[in-house]
Formats: sequence, structure tokens, C-alpha cells
Amino acid sequence: FYLYPPLLAQLLGPLTSADPTTARLVWCASNYLAVWVGILCIARILASSWWGALPSLHRIALVAFFVFCFEPLYVGIGDGQVSAIVLALLSLCALGALTGRDWLVGSAIAIAMYVKITPILLLAAPLAFSRWRAVAWFSAVAVALGCLSLTLPGGVAAIADFAGSA
Repeated sequence: FYLYPPLLAQLLGPLTSADPTTARLVWCASNYLAVWVGILCIARILASSWWGALPSLHRIALVAFFVFCFEPLYVGIGDGQVSAIVLALLSLCALGALTGRDWLVGSAIAIAMYVKITPILLLAAPLAFSRWRAVAWFSAVAVALGCLSLTLPGGVAAIADFAGSA
């Protein structure tokens, strides 16, 4: 049982009235953009390991090969799952932690939580390591996105439906 907060569906709502080909194109393009964000973040994270001996473009190409060969990801994209979007956000979170950008850590966790609820578990790390700026950024972005969700079509009813499904 997966819990998907309504924000992503609300943002994609206008696509329901679009031509199905256009809707698929927008969804696929968004997912492939998300995959590339994840690839670039992972390649940057790996630069601080022995992978850093590779030139940047080689490292990116190798990470891209492994990510695109990861069957659950490409099958999930084909099935319309949010895996690529969550991967991008979690990669941004990890990159933020590596580079000391608490704003990126907190923001990425909050956005990921609004795509799929389980990434909220990542908030345990900033709490455990007393990264209060990351927690503050998480809180601010989560409240802002919650307010946005209230103002979008479905608003209160969509959030109440989500809360009732938990």
C-alpha cells in the first residue's frame, strides 16, 4: 500500500484534458529529466570517492549506463510510476548533505514527501545529526507546498481524501 499525497496529481491535473499523446510526452519528458538530474547528482557524489579519478564526462556516462540499465527504474517510468522523480529528489538530498547545503536537504525531502510520503523517513538523518537548518527548510517548504495544495483544484477535499486513506 503506497501513500501518494495529492500535490503531484493536482499539478498534473491540466494534463487530463490534454490530448493523450501530449500528456504522455509531458510525463515521459518529466521523468527523463528527473533521471538525468539523478544521474548528475550521483556522478557528483561519486566524485568524492575513487570514481573521482575519472574525468567528469566519463563518470557521468558510466553512472547513466548503470541508472538506465536499472530495470525497476525504466519499467517504472514505462508504467507511469514516480520512481524517477523520487530518485532525483533523493539524489539532490544526498548531494546537499555532501556539500553542506541544508536548504537543499530540507527542500528535497519536503518535495519528495509531497510526491510519495515515504521519503519523510529521510528527515530522521537531519534530526539525528542536529541539522536544524535542514529541518527548518523542510518545515518551511512542506508548509508552503501544503498551502499550495490547498489552493489547487480539489484542495481540501483531495487532502482530506488522502488523510482518510492513511
